[in-house]
Amino acid sequence: MDFIIQNKEQKRRLFDFMADKIYRASDFKVIKYLSLYNMCIRVIAFTPEVLTSMKQQLSYVLKDEAEHYDATIVVFKEAHTETFLAEASEQLDLRKNRVLKVCTMWMKSFYVNIAESLHANSVFMNIDGKAGLINAFDEENRTVYYGVRDFTPEEFIKHGHVFIKALYRLNLLPNRNLVHGAAVGVNGVGALLCARGQRGKSTLTVNALLNGFDYVADDYLLLDKENGELFASPIYSIITLNPKMYQKMYDDFKGKFVSTNARFDKYVFNMAAYHTQFREHYPIKVCLFPNICADKEPSIIPMDKGRGIAEMIHSTINQTNDDYNTQTVKKLLDFLKPFEFYQINLCIDITKNTQCLYDFLTTFKGNKP
Repeated sequence: MDFIIQNKEQKRRLFDFMADKIYRASDFKVIKYLSLYNMCIRVIAFTPEVLTSMKQQLSYVLKDEAEHYDATIVVFKEAHTETFLAEASEQLDLRKNRVLKVCTMWMKSFYVNIAESLHANSVFMNIDGKAGLINAFDEENRTVYYGVRDFTPEEFIKHGHVFIKALYRLNLLPNRNLVHGAAVGVNGVGALLCARGQRGKSTLTVNALLNGFDYVADDYLLLDKENGELFASPIYSIITLNPKMYQKMYDDFKGKFVSTNARFDKYVFNMAAYHTQFREHYPIKVCLFPNICADKEPSIIPMDKGRGIAEMIHSTINQTNDDYNTQTVKKLLDFLKPFEFYQINLCIDITKNTQCLYDFLTTFKGNKP
């Protein structure tokens, strides 16, 4: 269900109402900072429960103090999204009885967008009654409001990595984008793994980390384009592993268990024990497309870049709900088109796969290995 605001004053009134409601409803407030490359984000937490997820998931970038900040995330507990929607409708001069009727009819399983126009990119607030989420972006003040019903790790992980949509929105800059992908490297030669889920990205990158590679991310990362070059930076300290792959790495693994994921087919681990191998602003030199196959030996072969680019863009906008944002699609195309793409065929032996990647990166020279 969509509602359209009438003017900027109406939008400002809604955000002022939200901020006032949050500050008045809680006697708890903690301020932390997320130090991303060239950006610092202040996090104002109005519930102690979110601190656990922040420490587990964002331990590499999480700071207690900062000299300045560029944006803000306000996170709070909002147990009654239908009540919030009714109160918000008054601020927007919407027909309150219509909103309440819809909420009752859908038995709290509603999803409401509040936008400035019918254009998809104009949505600035989402209220999801079924999931118990409120996500709003005050672009004027560079502030994201993030209300959640249940902060327990098992429930919170269902909505993805902590603050993922907020961080995505705050990093939509002309030469920067948060993407769904992975990146590792050797001696300053970085490989960006471009593919949707279930293609072996995490297994390959995590095993590479365990074997001494430079590491950026296994799932989400920041891409910055500077002077025609592309650089990757980490956000999260967590990785996800298939239980079978975890057993194969068990003897050398030092990660701490956090939770299962929403589908219960992967384990989530904090990787703070490996922070010395995390790399910020790491130069990307080549793009790889993982392909799980039945071959006895792994291999890396040239491929048409169209599929790899398409899968990264599709996966990114799908995971972040940034549908129909043509500017983001064009920007990511500009980021990735200059690179040669190679398909890495992954066999059942993860040690061989990692050695294959190492040999490739240590001999890679420009567009030809």
